[in-house]
Amino acid sequence: MVKLDLSPAQLELLKPLDKLSPEQRRQLKAGDVSVKLPSFHRKLSWPLKLSLAYLALVILACVSAPLWCTHVAQDFFLEAINHAPNGQFWAGTDYLGRDIFTLLWYGGRSSLLIGALAALTAVILGGLIGIVAALSSDLIDNTLQRILELLQSVPSILYMLVLSAWVRPEHSWSLALLIGACTWVAVARLVRAQVRTLRSATFWQAACAMGAGFTLKLRLHILPGLISAQSFILAAAFVSALTYEATLTFLGLGLPPEELSWGALLALSNRALLTNSWWVIVFPGLMLLSVLTAVSIICFSLQKPGTRRCSNL
Repeated sequence: MVKLDLSPAQLELLKPLDKLSPEQRRQLKAGDVSVKLPSFHRKLSWPLKLSLAYLALVILACVSAPLWCTHVAQDFFLEAINHAPNGQFWAGTDYLGRDIFTLLWYGGRSSLLIGALAALTAVILGGLIGIVAALSSDLIDNTLQRILELLQSVPSILYMLVLSAWVRPEHSWSLALLIGACTWVAVARLVRAQVRTLRSATFWQAACAMGAGFTLKLRLHILPGLISAQSFILAAAFVSALTYEATLTFLGLGLPPEELSWGALLALSNRALLTNSWWVIVFPGLMLLSVLTAVSIICFSLQKPGTRRCSNL
């Protein structure tokens, strides 16, 4: 049996000993590192609860839009062009006579899909490269670090502008992959720093002393320690992806005109300003801003120390 010299931070996890069973106390006293401690969950704050509920409601409303919206995205009301919000059109109409309220929910389907797929692409690609860099030899780690620093010296939006002008994404998934392929560098550096921190911890040194294999150390120590970090990075990448989608589509380098999204609705602002149709700008902007705020609150909550987990010990 191996006894560990635990740090004060790790001893914090062992404070509620009165909640352990007699068998767990005996194992803990003997130094058995495989003892399973009870899980202590931090209470969710009200801002976090409201953000989760609002985001879930928006996703559900966007997915089920064809079931409950009174109009469809392809409806053109030529007799109601640029109408202000009223009883029939709650958010007004655009210069083509389309119902803005309906377009918000149909466009949200593409925007949320792009945000989720782009965030997953960036987290998976950046996470793998970050783990490889942190667990490799110093030569490989330093080489990857210099490459990442070189790539990060150029703003991500410039990569997107060049690639989108060259490739011209025609679908939501292609634009999402393009955004994810341009935003993984920051993820890789964050994951690499987190894994390097875990490698210097006592439980990693103890696992090496016990002769644990690489797969076992990765499963018990690295991956559990990355859960909270990756959750935070995933939420942050989702916010960035939504912003980049809106920016590229607004500039005419994102989705084609026939593909609806919140960015495509904001791209109508030039015509809306000429006709004084403020509702064409305000309602899509408020929808995008509210979703970004909700995800940012979730992201901030995931970053708090109470949500972090260091090891599976």
